[in-house]
Amino acid sequence: MKAKKAVKLARRESTIVSRKRFDVVARRERLNTMLRVHDLEKARRPVIELDEMDWAILRQIAQEGAMTNIGPGARAAAVMYLAKTPSAENLNLLGELANHGEDFYVRSQALIALGTTGLRLAAPILAERLGAEERMERLAAEHGLAALGQRLGVGALRQLLQDDSRHDALQRIEAMISRRSGQVRRKRRSRPTTTTALRRT
Repeated sequence: MKAKKAVKLARRESTIVSRKRFDVVARRERLNTMLRVHDLEKARRPVIELDEMDWAILRQIAQEGAMTNIGPGARAAAVMYLAKTPSAENLNLLGELANHGEDFYVRSQALIALGTTGLRLAAPILAERLGAEERMERLAAEHGLAALGQRLGVGALRQLLQDDSRHDALQRIEAMISRRSGQVRRKRRSRPTTTTALRRT
């Protein structure tokens, strides 16, 4: 009687999966959720607590093109978040996107974001883009300068835009600042004080 030959079962080698990779995926999903619920009208809203890896992922999202699964709204929100914490890395990227973004939509978002930083070093980029070929970029530069002017003062803008070729743009920007200042004053007047609220109760 012949002895049966032992059957050698095939064995698949195990794959080592890095926990770090799962962490990056989880972080990205959390940030995507944050960007989807982000209210762009409240540009000064404090950001959630983010660490340097989160900011690196946000910078990556802000740079991702139309071929990725990131929608334009989420990408615009990422750009605005970068302006809320104007670190050297965030400012450098915003300047790069404002000048060399893949399309005028991205460049426009970066220009508006630069203005909301309130930093004087953003002014030359915004002033230069007043002469952009795309009308949307020119308007974005004006809105960015209006946001900047609200922080730095109209006098600083007049010094920056004293060239005659920018006179019309300066008038439009000053009008925007005036309208925004009026809206802020109206909101403050309409906001009930603590005393008024107590009386109503």
